[in-house]
Amino acid sequence: MKIAFDAKRALLNHSGLGNYSRNLVMSFLQYFPASQYHLFSPKANTHFKKELEEKAQKNLMYHFPQNTIQKIFSAWWRRRLITPQLTKNKINLYHGLSHELPIGIDKTDIKTIVTIHDLIFERYPSYYPWIDRFFYAQKIKHACKIANQIVAISEQTKADLIQFYQIPADKIKVIYQSCDSVYYQKKAPSTLLSRFQLPAQFILCVGTFSQRKNHITLLKAVLLLKERQQIKIVFVGKGGDCYERIQSFIAENKLQEQVIFIDKCDVNELREIYLAATLLVYPSEFEGFGIPIIEAFASNTPVITTDKPIFKEAGGEAAIYVDTMNAALLASNISNLYNDESLQQEMIAKGRKQLLLFTPEKIANDYMSLYQNIVS
Repeated sequence: MKIAFDAKRALLNHSGLGNYSRNLVMSFLQYFPASQYHLFSPKANTHFKKELEEKAQKNLMYHFPQNTIQKIFSAWWRRRLITPQLTKNKINLYHGLSHELPIGIDKTDIKTIVTIHDLIFERYPSYYPWIDRFFYAQKIKHACKIANQIVAISEQTKADLIQFYQIPADKIKVIYQSCDSVYYQKKAPSTLLSRFQLPAQFILCVGTFSQRKNHITLLKAVLLLKERQQIKIVFVGKGGDCYERIQSFIAENKLQEQVIFIDKCDVNELREIYLAATLLVYPSEFEGFGIPIIEAFASNTPVITTDKPIFKEAGGEAAIYVDTMNAALLASNISNLYNDESLQQEMIAKGRKQLLLFTPEKIANDYMSLYQNIVS
């Protein structure tokens, strides 16, 4: 089978949609080497290309803009000009990995799938400029209309597609995400702890510093515990609309000695940080799925997260759920888990079991079965 992907994020993005796209393509290269994989992108990060090529067996092909005009107007190339190239290369199936399908592909014999990660911009419109919401909605509606099959990365996203866009339920299939294969390698914490100057025990929180991620409530919880126990937090992330507010809160409440920021690390380094963490607190208000929960399970790190259905899809019975807008309640749960080693071990064991639902091999098999059903 000849399978093509919208690989812009796989070849350019360092997190989120980029990780999802790269991990999926690498899983196909590893578990289904008989197929050909064609990646369409305006350009490529050399490191990401190397990562993919290490898994390939002469079955990986790249397609980039071919002239100066196409390179300058790369968004136009992605939206309108790749369809003839797909036909020329006799592609059987095209997978839009993040919300988009090229215009005109529905006029060809090429089968199409689009993955929808979330509709957060519809559920929480105040977090997004209106112009962004408009273009996000237009792209997603177009892709959902012409796709042969829609994949939602969670039951929550499927429900949102039905609620906001009235997509028929039978056109949507839920296939979860996995995390990077490095999280499935057995290894002990390394000298990275000294490089990042991390303490022996700490709370880990991973994510961009946007209001929705709810870092402030976590800081309020740690402040409530300060008199009894000075628990340290490591924030891994960068960007977002709430960073300055977070810094101000830390300064105003004299928490500088308790908070460490890491704004740049690769997947191997992040894996080491997970391994060293005492627990992960993932206090986000809403997500399309919640991949840090899976990364924590794979790193034997207990998890506290938000008491909402989307996080329970990832966490199952293996996480502790709490109203993360309630600082006092969050503080109580953090203290209980942080200071109870037997509870930590119980949560770790449950996490390893829950992780079996999200292995790269299982996710690749789920997708390939769907591809074969659509193409046949």
